[in-house]
Amino acid sequence: MKWITALLCLAVAVWTFWQSYQIASAGVLNNIPQLQGDGGGGLVFAVLCVAAALFTLWRPWIAVVVLVVNALIIILVGFLFGDSTVYLWAGAALVLAILSAVAHRQWRMRREMSGLHFYR
Repeated sequence: MKWITALLCLAVAVWTFWQSYQIASAGVLNNIPQLQGDGGGGLVFAVLCVAAALFTLWRPWIAVVVLVVNALIIILVGFLFGDSTVYLWAGAALVLAILSAVAHRQWRMRREMSGLHFYR
């Protein structure tokens, strides 16, 4: 489950990076600050998705936090720059956060069943 979630995070990151780069470059070429900001916000979203993918493989619970913060950031970007399509990306980040939480639960259950758990 961790690998599937990580690959989905990477797929979302690649897609949003490509889309946001196109939007930001159109904004730079045509001197449109709204497109520049929207594209920049999407690029930050893509970078955080890559970070979440890596955290999903290491500690899935950290990926949940990163993805929820990522969704909040992209919702703010959508609100500030008037782009309603980024709300779909926020939904994707929340779905990935749920998948990462499930992966964390499975990882934790496996550790407890194998006797590798310890209490802090």
